[in-house]
Amino acid sequence: MKRLIAVLLASLILTGCATCEKPPASFGTPVQNESKKDANETLIELSDAGIKTKALSVFASNDIIYYEDRDFYESGNPYGEGSDADKHTAEEAEKHIVVNITKPGTYRVTGKLSAGQIRVDLGEDAYEDENAVVELILDNVDITCTVAPAILFLNVYECDGAWSEDTARPDVDTSRAGANLILEGENTVSGSYVAKIFKDKNGEKKLWKQDGAIYSYMSMNVYGPGSLDLTAENEGMDTELHLTIHGGDIAIRSGNDGINTNEDNVSVTTINGGKLHVMAGLGAEGDGIDSNGYLVINGGTVVSTAHPAS
Repeated sequence: MKRLIAVLLASLILTGCATCEKPPASFGTPVQNESKKDANETLIELSDAGIKTKALSVFASNDIIYYEDRDFYESGNPYGEGSDADKHTAEEAEKHIVVNITKPGTYRVTGKLSAGQIRVDLGEDAYEDENAVVELILDNVDITCTVAPAILFLNVYECDGAWSEDTARPDVDTSRAGANLILEGENTVSGSYVAKIFKDKNGEKKLWKQDGAIYSYMSMNVYGPGSLDLTAENEGMDTELHLTIHGGDIAIRSGNDGINTNEDNVSVTTINGGKLHVMAGLGAEGDGIDSNGYLVINGGTVVSTAHPAS
């Protein structure tokens, strides 16, 4: 088995410090961990009619990444690995508003988006740029996306850019991660996923694959003190590398895995505080918390149920 730890939590209750909103000092200081506004924040107000913001670094578009209703490219190359259930029509995709965040900074998002996505993309060079950091504050938002993740960190700084299987360890420090999600007030997010899409060339190399309703290609932190009610058609909260939950009241209902960090033998899922309640595998199967490397629980309260594979 390639995974060092594949965590299947079936009706498992792990209890620690339920009020622990701040991580241990070795994990750094939480970003925007208190419910107060900052003069340096950029406000984004969501509505189905569009978005309202004064920032030039934020704009709306209709170019959401989704799994198209096709089997082959016009070249004849295979399009992807998705099934008929993964396909969406162009008409369905075009109904979605993409809220694009293109510069580092702190962004406070409020309001409701019935068909849309928040996409953080600081450019392809962001991976190695330690200043390419975004703090995304969800301040009483309601976001629904039926064709892709509702929140997507596409390109930000990767704090563990030198990762390797040989040097992997469970006490990874994500305090400088480029993707930071801060929960304030009561937030509701419902998201879908994007099945594997190939590049239009021979060899069937991956172009896109976004499994979760909240998805980050780089390591991500989640902070309280607010709440998140997350409903996921496939997986709930996913990262390509590491995920650290420092606080918040998080409830996840997912068709597949509730939480997934997916670099084999490397990824670390760390829970330092807050409350996490996962109901996973509401489809055919699914793990409560699936770390392809390590699972570390330092505090907080974790309640997870899962559906074993048949």
